[in-house]
Amino acid sequence: MICKTMKIKNNVGLHARPVSVIAAEAQKYCSEISLKHGCDAVSAKSSVKLLSLCVGAGHTVELICDGPDEKIAMEQLTKVFEHINEEN
Repeated sequence: MICKTMKIKNNVGLHARPVSVIAAEAQKYCSEISLKHGCDAVSAKSSVKLLSLCVGAGHTVELICDGPDEKIAMEQLTKVFEHINEEN
């Protein structure tokens, strides 16, 4: 299992478009991939579940990858989050 904590730095947080990008990338991997915000953790493979976390600008999330391709999944999803954080 690999975990990484990230701060959402863009101005609007995780709304429909970024969560769809996250979910599409997460679906490429066999590993279980979750996003945790506060006490709630959901599958990162579901846009609807990601939206339910209500992650806003400045919030901190934890990305959790667990499975046979967890390393590459974490690397690629980290790049997705970095790209999201560059948007305004």
